[in-house]
Amino acid sequence: MQNSLSAYTKKYDDLNYGLSFADGHIVRFYERILKYKLDFKAGNMLDFGCGNGVHSAFFKSKGYQCFGVDIVPSLKQAYEKLVGGGGCKIIQPNASLVGLFEEKMNLILANQSLYYLPKNTLVQNMDEFYEMSEKGAVFFATMMSEKNYYFKHAGKEDSQGLRKVVLEGRLNETSYIHFVKNATDLKELFKPFKCLYLGEYDPIYFYEFEGSAHHFIYVGVKE
Repeated sequence: MQNSLSAYTKKYDDLNYGLSFADGHIVRFYERILKYKLDFKAGNMLDFGCGNGVHSAFFKSKGYQCFGVDIVPSLKQAYEKLVGGGGCKIIQPNASLVGLFEEKMNLILANQSLYYLPKNTLVQNMDEFYEMSEKGAVFFATMMSEKNYYFKHAGKEDSQGLRKVVLEGRLNETSYIHFVKNATDLKELFKPFKCLYLGEYDPIYFYEFEGSAHHFIYVGVKE
């Protein structure tokens, strides 16, 4: 099955890819939704597609116990150096999450990671996220929309909802993306969590030749 492991391994290992600070939409989610709207208390957080751990480090600074999952082997050391402890698991692309952690999660963060999954894996992982969550756990996810400039470079959708995206020039990569048409589709996509909030973000790009980086945001809860 197609996946984007090679593209992201190259980014992290060869191109020094990785954030130094938490994304603005993650900070706003914490400040405006978790703290202000939900009065949410810190607990166990799963960072799915954790990268180098910068978002886990942000939530750790707010009192969360953080656990990371990624597919790029070199990220385990980077995550544990930044976040501390041995809370990062490396899995094979499209693998099950069953048995990775003994702890139940109070917050699941899936930032810019779920749209690399084929439909069958995404459905499976959603059920696994739900099972590993405590009652009242919050689920946060982003999905790439068809407004995103990646879509202009995408091929036909396959039977698992993925499109091959070939980028040349600055990024020069090949990946496989599950695009979303509109925000309301997320309610169906992210069952069995109950939808609390839908949103979107589009970072400003100085490179007009690339275009929009539009993503949808979904916030749900386990009832």
